[in-house]
Amino acid sequence: MADSANDGDDLALIEGLVVDLLEGVISKQDKERLNELLLASPRGRQLYLQYAQLESTLQWIYSARKQAATVIDETIPGEVRPIADIAQQQLRFADDARFIQVMTACAANESHSQDWLQLFPRILAITSLRVAPPAAAARAVQAIVNKLLAEYEPEMSPAAFWSATADATWEVLQQAAPAGSDADVLTHDLLDNAFAAPELTPLLDAASVHEILDECIPHLLPADTLRVLCLRYLHGLSPRRIAMHLNRPVQHVQLHLSKVRIHLVARCLNRGGDHAAPLDAGDLHRWSRLLDAPANEASRHLWHANQQQNESTEPTHLLLLAMVHDYLGRELSPKRLLDEIPAQKNEAYLLAIEQSLRDIEALGATSDASLSSLPRKNADSRRPLAIAAILGIAAGLLLAIGVGVWMNAQQPAESKLLAVKEPEAKPKAPPQPKVEVAPAPPLPPPEPPVVAVLSEALGVAARDGKQLAAGAVVRQGDVIAFERGIVQITTISGSTLVLEGPVDATVTANNRLSLRRGNVVGLNKSAGESLTIDAPNSSIVDLGTEFGVAVSATNETAVAVYEGEVRLDLPEEAAAETPGAGVQLQAGWEATIEKSSTIPSLPTPLLHDRQFVRADEVQLRKESQNGDRDAAAKVAFYELLRIKGLLAYQGFHRESLGNEFSIGFRSPAVRQTGEALFKANINNSNKRFGTSHSLATEKDVSCYLDFDNSQQSRAFLSGVADESGMIGHRPAEVWLCWRTKAYGPPDAEFSWAGMSLMYGDNRSVDEPLFIGQPAPITHYGIHMHAGMGTPAEMLQTLDSDPKTPGEQPRLPDFDEHLWVVRLRIGENSTEAAAWCDPQLKKLATSTPDAVQVIEQFQFDRLRLEAQPKEQQGGWLYDDIVVAASSDAIAEALSVVTAVGN
Repeated sequence: MADSANDGDDLALIEGLVVDLLEGVISKQDKERLNELLLASPRGRQLYLQYAQLESTLQWIYSARKQAATVIDETIPGEVRPIADIAQQQLRFADDARFIQVMTACAANESHSQDWLQLFPRILAITSLRVAPPAAAARAVQAIVNKLLAEYEPEMSPAAFWSATADATWEVLQQAAPAGSDADVLTHDLLDNAFAAPELTPLLDAASVHEILDECIPHLLPADTLRVLCLRYLHGLSPRRIAMHLNRPVQHVQLHLSKVRIHLVARCLNRGGDHAAPLDAGDLHRWSRLLDAPANEASRHLWHANQQQNESTEPTHLLLLAMVHDYLGRELSPKRLLDEIPAQKNEAYLLAIEQSLRDIEALGATSDASLSSLPRKNADSRRPLAIAAILGIAAGLLLAIGVGVWMNAQQPAESKLLAVKEPEAKPKAPPQPKVEVAPAPPLPPPEPPVVAVLSEALGVAARDGKQLAAGAVVRQGDVIAFERGIVQITTISGSTLVLEGPVDATVTANNRLSLRRGNVVGLNKSAGESLTIDAPNSSIVDLGTEFGVAVSATNETAVAVYEGEVRLDLPEEAAAETPGAGVQLQAGWEATIEKSSTIPSLPTPLLHDRQFVRADEVQLRKESQNGDRDAAAKVAFYELLRIKGLLAYQGFHRESLGNEFSIGFRSPAVRQTGEALFKANINNSNKRFGTSHSLATEKDVSCYLDFDNSQQSRAFLSGVADESGMIGHRPAEVWLCWRTKAYGPPDAEFSWAGMSLMYGDNRSVDEPLFIGQPAPITHYGIHMHAGMGTPAEMLQTLDSDPKTPGEQPRLPDFDEHLWVVRLRIGENSTEAAAWCDPQLKKLATSTPDAVQVIEQFQFDRLRLEAQPKEQQGGWLYDDIVVAASSDAIAEALSVVTAVGN
């Protein structure tokens, strides 16, 4: 009766909030409360839909949002829709960058947003069936997303959107896992079923599938099934390793995994009915083995074998099997188990969780070489914690809940889900006579509570030689101090802290850190509990999701907000002296507090969102260390963004037409007349941007790089550019460098080739400076044209040995060259100095190859050209860097090449 009364109260509250929503007067807090209530109450969702004047038979599934969105759009334009919000929470893809990429692109088309929530789980299902291992499947999904975004147009019809997704998936699968004509037949069948219209594939409705699985996982699982599934998905063990750990035959483990997956498929087919739909269990068992196959070759073999054994395989059943597999991989996590505990009163269920956690703890501590030498199959970067991190969470759970609960719990009764029978227990031995035992000595004082676990440690050098290793338990009051490297800790409430050395900090409580020096990024995933960073002159209280805090050696504090918002609270004494001096920062803004000040600076927009190493970059760095070239390129790009004094950088990524690795230039990154080409990297030592290329210019081709002329640009914010985006009107020192390499027949000659600094596209009057091989000379030099100023026009040769009297011209060749230009911009004139192939470390003291003073100097774009005298030949350009110092130039080149100069 009490539950019924509570349900009635919730429905009354929902009714009132829905009325406020539809009238457009609902507050932000009430909207969040409404979302929570709708997520927890099926009756509440039905009430909401009725109020929205939808058909009474409409079920709460995301495919129905096409009808709901019309009503909601007209009511509250631009607002987040409750049904959309609920669906995203239910499907739990919000932390998947691949999902977010397309969802962001679809923001202007509500129908596409609805469709993407149906399409993304189907893409995951097909790739998990068709591509192995999981890391390769993850890359295939990213490739599908990239191809889809390249073709995506907000104006395309829903049918065209589904068709484009199917085409991108087929193309990537053909490249990622070519299997021959037999397997292609089934692949076509899978695609036809997965990407058929939603009304034709109701069994694959993602929201419905997840809702059914949520009812079962994990609280309806019997103890032994939960134990096996946790070892498979939570710990990432292969069936072979599970069998070794549990001392069972491998076939027994494979059968156990298959039975529970197939049973879950049957529940999805019956929409939660008591009787399973007719299934070919033997066929699905073979496909279930495919999901556990350890390598590409084994997967292809199984794929062919399955296709040959049963050409009438039901594609819908296979897709559901893969969706169940993906769901288990996402949902069986320590956080999910922890979330279930407060709501559980069943001691049998608690025993099941305890047994699974103890298995993980035992595996992490084992020294058995036969186990440790086996590779882990699950290399998917979605796993939220490393093995060692799970150990710490397990310890925290056992400590928080109490060992007594586990010891007194009994084995659960038969569950509604499949259980695999174990051998009967041996009869208990007769009771032994009681033995008198002396009173135990008093226990030592309890240790401080476990508040977190050190989940990642990359390149860490501790100050006192103390080892900081993944898996270490963090207790209240523990000091974390190290000179260099990155440490990630995960609190028992689920929040993540990423610390970048040099760091000196203390974990003062769950979700609270005292930072005396260093950088930290907080990612708050705990429900309703704030995350606080205490700095020397302020406290930063998280009111949203993700933010960064930096404390310098001089106690200056900087705060940047990436998602949600934070509040900067001053110390009590300072707050009393300056009431209201605190500030609230929203996403996309930053502020600082000087050492001697208690008042934060005025908030300013973020220059970029990578001032700090964030949690996703920690995973990218791990993948980079394992040889992933795409991950290495992203890490290098983030490091470029963090270089102090960097004004612009341009690499040339062929697939994105140069837009992928571009900083400080307007989009499109490359504006051209004629057809520019992308060729292999110039610098063979380039290791970080392995996916980048170089830009090739040939006869009658001009390529322009236009500087960002907004007042949020790096050049403007650093004081180099004026309000119009023009460089040269404000006193400053600007450095440019770039790489070139000529190509063509051995006798190829060029009329001119090189880089121009311009303030328009007319070479006759808008080109104050040209560096390379200017016309009409036949060697390297610079060409100056000051427009209305003086000198009107001048050519100067680059001297290969400036210290020797006379000129020693640098003759053109087909070697790689590094060009550097220094501009000392004054009030009325600019001194331009140029070098070809200098030693960057000695640049500050080396003599330029050419120096000239130019009046009336200005530029806001770069032009790249090469004009061969005959038809064949061209110049390659790469690694264009613009900076405020030579040190920033050297650091940027070191980052992109990983070797420096």
